Amino acid sequence: MNSYGHFGRITSGGGPSHLIDLGCLVLGRQYEFTAKFKLLDENNNMAPYHCRNDVAWGDPLLCPIFAITMIDSAGNPVNAQNYLNIDPSTIIAENFNNYRAIFTVDAAMATATEARVLIKGPRAGIATLMDDIAINLYEPPEYDCDTMIPSGDFEVSVAISL
Repeated sequence: MNSYGHFGRITSGGGPSHLIDLGCLVLGRQYEFTAKFKLLDENNNMAPYHCRNDVAWGDPLLCPIFAITMIDSAGNPVNAQNYLNIDPSTIIAENFNNYRAIFTVDAAMATATEARVLIKGPRAGIATLMDDIAINLYEPPEYDCDTMIPSGDFEVSVAISL
C-alpha cells in the first residue's frame, strides 16, 4: 500500500505532490489514477470532513482534485492539468472514499522535463489522508458491438407495457 497524510494546508491549491517518472509515460496513451481518500478538519478536533464532487473550485466543500503540474523544456511552469473524480460512489466522511481519474499523455506532458502528481482541493485547514495510490495504464472496456441487440427474437423477449 502507498499511503500518505498531508496536514497544515494553508491554501486550497496546496497539497501533497510527488514526482512522476516521465520515462514511463507514452504520448497518446491513457493512464488511470486511483486512490482512497479521507478528509479531517484540523480546526474541529480532526473530525471527519464531508466534501462534495459537484461544487466549483473555491467552494469550501470541494473534494480533492488530482492534478499534474509540469515544467517545460525551457524551465517554465505549465498550467496544471486537473482531473476530476469520476468514481460514482457516494462520499462518506467517516470512511476512505474512492478517487478515479483517467488522463491522456499530451504533447506538453510528453515533452516536460518534470511532472508532479498534486492533490489539491479542500479549503485550508483540511488534512488529506490518501491510501492505495496508483497510476496504471488504462485499458478501456471492450464492447461487442456486433450484438447491440442481444436477442432480435421479439417473441421470446420480455414485454413492456406503456
